[in-house]
Amino acid sequence: MYKTFEKMIDIFRDHDTHEILDHNQRASVWNFYWNYISQVKGSMILLFVAGFVTAIVDLSIPLFIGRITGYVSHAKSDALPVNELHAILIMAFVIIVLRPFIHFFHDLVTNQTIAANFTNLIRWQNHRGLIRQGWGFFQNDFAGRIANRVMQTGPSLRESTVATLTAVWYLLTYGISSIIILAQQSWTLSTPVFLWFLFYGFLMWFFIPRLTQRSNMLSKARSGLTGAIVDSYTNIHTVKLFAKSEDEDQFVRDALISHTSAFWASLRMVTTWMTSLTMLNALLLSATTGVGLWLWHEGTISVGILVTAIPLVWQIANGSSSD
Repeated sequence: MYKTFEKMIDIFRDHDTHEILDHNQRASVWNFYWNYISQVKGSMILLFVAGFVTAIVDLSIPLFIGRITGYVSHAKSDALPVNELHAILIMAFVIIVLRPFIHFFHDLVTNQTIAANFTNLIRWQNHRGLIRQGWGFFQNDFAGRIANRVMQTGPSLRESTVATLTAVWYLLTYGISSIIILAQQSWTLSTPVFLWFLFYGFLMWFFIPRLTQRSNMLSKARSGLTGAIVDSYTNIHTVKLFAKSEDEDQFVRDALISHTSAFWASLRMVTTWMTSLTMLNALLLSATTGVGLWLWHEGTISVGILVTAIPLVWQIANGSSSD
């Protein structure tokens, strides 16, 4: 089974090196992504479907919990209607059989099909494109920095793509379904989740461009640091014969300072983003709980709906934080 998924992507598939070379030089970010994603559309579709089914299966668990809680809150302990017994058996099947199977399938696609193969497909094609550059291209840059870009582009592109098709897609599917389910009981109860999505979208609109900019700066600084260190080792004979140790130390020291400054700037933005998101999630959970308790007190919703709403929004909060 593992080999079946591991062979779905051919790392050394036929491609036009001149087309990739031109593409890497002039393409936009989105076209650059699509250039590689379009070569593995089948695997990405599988990942897309697996993420959707995972969200739906996880969504069913709070619904089952709410239904059982609603029944237990007013039923007699010596009686268990047939329809409730069916619900318990279905819930057991979902938790014990279906959910592990779906997560196993999702992990197969993510780990066995995409993680290694897609990453190295990008590295291979980038290498073939770069090796066909002119001699002057390599004379004007560090060999270590060029190699670092080839090695890091694959994991970065793969991780961001997988995150979009898993965490973001999962969050959208789960969140929109939650709004529909809660709105069927009370529009007021679904309002906190709706407002959360609006503010979450605003946070993404504000932070993602800034995170991208600082990540690019960090990537360049890391490539420069790697290039400085690797080139010192690669040309060690020249360094030993003609260079001063103090000059080489200062060269790497400057690269380290530049990298550290870029790292700080990136992490500051990450910390601000995560703090803002944590506060937003806290408001979502507290607002949903408060509104739910008020509606239950007014007799608008049952205990089962209240118990359903709280784990629904808790899962949304956890999903957004892991994203």
